[in-house]
Amino acid sequence: MNTKKRFRMGKAYVFISIFCLCVASAFLITKDAAANSTIKIGEIDPASGVFKLGGDQYHYCIEQAIHEQNEAGGLLGKKIELIREDGMMKPEVAVRKAKKLYLEDKVDFLCGGLGSHVYLAVAKVAEQYKKLYICTGAASDAITGSGFNRYIFRPGITGTNSSFALASYLGKQPYTKYYLINQDYAFGYDMARTFKEQLMRKKPGAKIVGEDFTPLGNKDFTAYLNKILASGAEVVYCSFVGDDLQIFLKQSHELGLAKKAFFAFFYMDPVAAQSVGEAIDGHLFANNYEVSIDTPDNRAFIKRYHARHQNLDIAYQYPCGYPGNSYNAMRFLFAVIKKAGTLDTEAIIKTWEGMEFEYIATGKVKMRACDHQLLTPYFLFKGAKIPPAEQFFKIPYYLGKPIAEISAEECQVPMGTPNYNPRCK
Repeated sequence: MNTKKRFRMGKAYVFISIFCLCVASAFLITKDAAANSTIKIGEIDPASGVFKLGGDQYHYCIEQAIHEQNEAGGLLGKKIELIREDGMMKPEVAVRKAKKLYLEDKVDFLCGGLGSHVYLAVAKVAEQYKKLYICTGAASDAITGSGFNRYIFRPGITGTNSSFALASYLGKQPYTKYYLINQDYAFGYDMARTFKEQLMRKKPGAKIVGEDFTPLGNKDFTAYLNKILASGAEVVYCSFVGDDLQIFLKQSHELGLAKKAFFAFFYMDPVAAQSVGEAIDGHLFANNYEVSIDTPDNRAFIKRYHARHQNLDIAYQYPCGYPGNSYNAMRFLFAVIKKAGTLDTEAIIKTWEGMEFEYIATGKVKMRACDHQLLTPYFLFKGAKIPPAEQFFKIPYYLGKPIAEISAEECQVPMGTPNYNPRCK
């Protein structure tokens, strides 16, 4: 090969190499620009197994808030992208997925609804990477108490909030005889304790005429129900969740217990209400959000939500209870970011601590600075056969309109509570 030909080939090789480098650089710059134009949020909620229904309910409500924010032009001039991972309600799986979201997907925030044990495990990962983790549903006091770190915020509610709200309302009623029945695990004991503490503060003359803790997955409550009937209780307080609640309500209805006492419960979702039917009638529930809060902004929200989910199973067509509140929680996060004007973690923490916001249906809420726990009013609802004109669901039984509102001050864990959070002195 002569010198001139080798020279021409060398020039071509150099040209091709430079061209390839330019293309690669352009690709990387484009990829970088795309990443910089997107706010990424990672969601860890069960997407399989027995907790899939709840995980999907949270997911649809979180996604609705993101959809609406994107429709309004995004946030800080950027589109929001939601990346969901299945934590399977297992802490070790959720931790692995959280690290993947942080390191591979480069998410700016994490959020999640189900499983306090999962949340507490992932919170340590959030602290390690100094990224915010938004609790949209998990209800344990440990999240904002003994397990607190400054990278976690709960713009949602707790079991204590619900039990305080119920006890505050009942303390103003003429009832004096109470029977407590809860499930035999940490949550059940916490709910029984907090209800008693608040009830005795509000009604020192109240009498606990009986108390039981039942095994999880119990199929026959007859013996417990007969004890309640014999006790003369006027109110039965219970924090059952899952199938246990449905079975308990149905069997109490069959025994005629509802004619002698009514129940104050932690939570009831529409799927369970459909199954329970008339056995839900007259029983009491507490929450800070429900579809039956009849305000213009809530009606408008439900209409928007239903329009996007009406072809799904009935369990997902409406933004009920805790999952519905996660829509508000995400809106609060977006308002904080907008006010801070940045995605910087420290700036967002500083902005969010003590900030107030308007929740749909609920009204004004505040993020308590010491423990990053939402301070929110609560509403009391009764299970009832809903008149057709008021029905959101194509089922006859659910929660009626609110019968009372309890202030945020009455529902919060008091400042200075022993063994809670040393920052809340």
